[in-house]
Amino acid sequence: MRFIIVIFLSGLFLSSCDSGVNEEDCRRFKTGSFYYEGNSTIRVIRSKDIQVEYGGYDDITYSDTFSIVWEDDCNYQLSLLGTDRPEDLDFNIGDTLYTEITSASRGYYTFKAVKNGEIFEGMLRLTN
Repeated sequence: MRFIIVIFLSGLFLSSCDSGVNEEDCRRFKTGSFYYEGNSTIRVIRSKDIQVEYGGYDDITYSDTFSIVWEDDCNYQLSLLGTDRPEDLDFNIGDTLYTEITSASRGYYTFKAVKNGEIFEGMLRLTN
């Protein structure tokens, strides 16, 4: 029951936010190569329905694979399909991150994401 309430509140949060972002600006981020601002060691490769994140630290490399479902041009869901570092990741297979693009520019976008009631914010920059 708690899970259902968290999902409902997450959906309500994302649907109630009016980011004012032009949907056309969001469309350019549906596919491509990105890196997280502040951590250029994490690279993101996004296709129409899969997102893979590659990174490394202390001579250890990893990849996390997510399915991506776009609710509209500025909101999407990432669900973890697999990882080669399950002990170091705060996600379990099947966990979903509900993400909203909150601002967009030519080469980057900022986002707000919710997982199990926890809010994450960040920026992804295009590399291609």
